[in-house]
Amino acid sequence: MLFLQVLRFLQMNLVYYCTEVFCILLVILAKYMWSKRRKCAVEGLEGPKRLPLLGNALTVWCKQEDIFENLVECFGKYPSPMRFDIFQHFFLVFKEPAQVEKILSTSSLTYKDDIYEFIKYFDGEGLITASGPKWKKDKRLLSPLLLKRNIGQYFPVMLNHSQVLRRILEHEADRPAFDIQHYLHRAVADIVNETIIGVQTNAQFGELDDFLRCIDRGYQLVHERIVKPWLQVEFLFRLTPKYQELTRARQVIHGFFWKVLHQVQKSHSHLGQKAIPCRTILEQMLDIRDEVPDFSTDEELIHHMTTFYSASEDTATSICSFAVVMLGMYPEYQKRVVDEIRSVIGWEEELCEEHLQRLDELQMVLKETLRLFPIAPLLLRKVSQGVEIGRAICCQ
Repeated sequence: MLFLQVLRFLQMNLVYYCTEVFCILLVILAKYMWSKRRKCAVEGLEGPKRLPLLGNALTVWCKQEDIFENLVECFGKYPSPMRFDIFQHFFLVFKEPAQVEKILSTSSLTYKDDIYEFIKYFDGEGLITASGPKWKKDKRLLSPLLLKRNIGQYFPVMLNHSQVLRRILEHEADRPAFDIQHYLHRAVADIVNETIIGVQTNAQFGELDDFLRCIDRGYQLVHERIVKPWLQVEFLFRLTPKYQELTRARQVIHGFFWKVLHQVQKSHSHLGQKAIPCRTILEQMLDIRDEVPDFSTDEELIHHMTTFYSASEDTATSICSFAVVMLGMYPEYQKRVVDEIRSVIGWEEELCEEHLQRLDELQMVLKETLRLFPIAPLLLRKVSQGVEIGRAICCQ
């Protein structure tokens, strides 16, 4: 009797899973046929050879660190605009600056691609993942916080943590090669925590190791989900250990920011807007909410904090790491940068903000580093209404 019950249970579950698989295949096939119908409008555009159902998915079917290089090589073979397919997803790729400028300035192209939903689960709906009217409203209110005159007030904080980093790196002098990104990652975390959310941390001395591990691992899992189609199916992803791992990372990060938000809200309600001369990004966001009540809820503030933190910390760490590597690979330019620093600042004088404007060689190194290793090399937009760009007519 027990055997029959077990057999009946297995049969019911087998039918259930077979039905699920059939439905998924049916949806994929339907979306493929729909995208194929849309392709007829752009058959004149060049692009790599498509495979049935797969499209050009084999281009990104490789190690994660090789994906960007493969895409650059593929996109470099065809004029802009070009077509590119990954399974049922159909993309028009634009590379010319004038075309990209039109995309970024067209109101009907402010909706992000569905792929941003995977980032949204981890980061929330901040400036990176928000779309349409919400993105335009938030961008208008938050952009002034990123202006140079606002960021300049944080120079003393940056200098203080940079000096701590210098003292730590002195112990690595004359030793074998080491991973400088490990140290830069923690120094930038201390700077970002103090300037964006107003919390003094000691990440350079191991205080935030679990938090930083969750940040790194969370984005690794998001990236893995983007490039592996079977992880994009929600119910399949939830069956994997990666879902539990991503959920824990999200809870650790958002929990940290919730705690900070409650602390800052208490002081904000008592001190008001102009009590502190150097106001953090979070305090300025609370100022905006005082003036524009529908700007954001507490949960949306958490999303903005996570986005600001991730974008600032990862960007600064990546730029500095790549710049140091480039200087190591090209010692002749390293010498020019060092000589310039000696002539502008000297050995004894303390660095000040005015010195930075005179370090032309260093600025050129950073700009060339950004050209070689762009922070956001791909921007994905979803068409909400027809628009003509170059030789292509983008349809909804």
